Formats: sequence, C-alpha cells, structure tokens
Amino acid sequence: MKKILLLFLVAQNFVWAQTLIKDSQTKEPIPFVAISKQNGTGTYSNENGSFDLSFTSSDTLYISHLAYKSIKLTKSDIEKLSGGVVYLVPKSFELSEVKISPIQKNSINCGYYYEKTYFNRTGPGGKNDFSVFVNHLKNTTNVEGNLEKLYFDLHVALTERSNSRARVRIFSVGEDGLPKDDLLTKEIIKRIDRLSPNLQIDVSEFNISFPLKGVFIGLEFFCNFEQKEPNKRGNYKTITNCPHIETAKVSNSHVIGESYFWTIWAGKMQWVCYSDGLKMKGLKGHVFKFGAKVRY
Repeated sequence: MKKILLLFLVAQNFVWAQTLIKDSQTKEPIPFVAISKQNGTGTYSNENGSFDLSFTSSDTLYISHLAYKSIKLTKSDIEKLSGGVVYLVPKSFELSEVKISPIQKNSINCGYYYEKTYFNRTGPGGKNDFSVFVNHLKNTTNVEGNLEKLYFDLHVALTERSNSRARVRIFSVGEDGLPKDDLLTKEIIKRIDRLSPNLQIDVSEFNISFPLKGVFIGLEFFCNFEQKEPNKRGNYKTITNCPHIETAKVSNSHVIGESYFWTIWAGKMQWVCYSDGLKMKGLKGHVFKFGAKVRY
C-alpha cells in the first residue's frame, strides 16, 4: 500500500528542470523572469534565463516580466514545449506625445529618503519568494512634473555577505489607489553589497511623468534564502544575501504616501500596506526610506 501511495505521489509531482526562457524575436535568454504558481510561491530565472521549479499536475504557472507579455502555462502546455524553451513576446511601448514646455528649473524631494532612520533590519530579509516593496509618492504640489532621480536607503550589516540584485520598479496609481501599470520601458537591475547598499538612480532619460496622482517607486529583490536545521531550542538559522530596508516613522504618511509590499495575504497574492496599521498592527506610520527628486 505504501509503495502504491509513493508511486501516486511521484506521478502527481514534476520537476521542470533547466527550462529556458527566451525572447521570441532575438532568441536570447531573459534573466530575472518571475515564475509563480497560483498560491504565490515561485522563483526567478537566473542570469542565463534558466530555472528549476517543482510543481504538481494541478498547478498553473504564471510567467511575467515588465518588458514582456505575461503568460500562464498548464501541465499540458508544458508537455508541448519544444526543447524545454518558453518564448516571451516583447511588449510594444508606445512613445507618448512629445510636449514642448519651458525649461524646468524647480525641483522637490518626495518621499522619506532624508527622514531620520527609525530602526534597522526591517523590510525584506530574503524570506519571500517574491519581494517587491514600494512607496506611494503623492503629488502634494498639484503641479505635474517629471521624475529625475530615485533614492533607496538600504541596510546591509558588515558581518553579512550580501551581493544580491534588485530591479527598479515604477508604477502608475490605479483607481483603487494601488500600483497598476509599469512605467519603466527599460529594465534597470542594480547590484547591492555591504560596501555600497544605498541606491541613487538617474531616471531622467525616460521622461516619466509625475502626475497629480503621484507614482509608486520601489525595488524587486532577487535573493538567496536558506534555512538551516533547528538548534537545541528549536530555532532555525536563516542564511540570506538579501538586504534590509531602512525605515522611518512619520505622522503624515497618509498625506505624503504610504509603503506597500507584494505578498500572500488572505490566501492570495496582493499588495499589502505596510504603514497604515490595519493589517500589520504596531507599524502605523512606519515607511520605507524611498524617495525621489521631481523636476517642475
């Protein structure tokens, strides 16, 4: 009976090994593509565009990348793959109409990058399969501008080995007040290490508008996470190369903009507010130290 049960379990589980994700036009491998299952767990393709992911016959795989059209694959779709290669179709970004306007001389800093640090070692720690953390930068001037620079205050202890990477994310604001569409038309991947954890990124070349609704800016972390055997007290030791986000505590985050992260909540993947205190008690007013320079 045990042998029959074991054979059944083996038949129900598969390992999609050394699968490649490529550009349908250039046939080049695509690194850092998100591959997730319906329960929110998953992985990313590596720098060579390949990944391994175990799944069951009832799973559906969702494959997404900001520069390509998202797809979903069932078990039957996977069995039809030629040579174990998945091809993604690039998105066609339409250039917005060029507007001739006076030279912008005024600038303003938005967000919390320059706020006093509240405490360290919070935010991402490499424990999530998908770690996307954003701040809503509200437009408090009622004048449209353009994003010029992005600032991210991160924390890497000198005793930690951190050489992770992060993808820059900029989202529009949806009708529900949550992140909606990707505004970056080019992928920006940055390396993070303990000698230079903070990031300052010039995005002026992309001419991204800072509308009256504001925008969401953030980072999507690619980290390694390993959990060792428990000690005598039953505590697990976590080894990760992912940095932590510095945080500030402010009283007006609901006015300037709150922090969110992408995670499993109530059984599904969704954006959860980090700083409103509704879902995460005790963190009201706590925000990620992300900010931007906007030129008017």
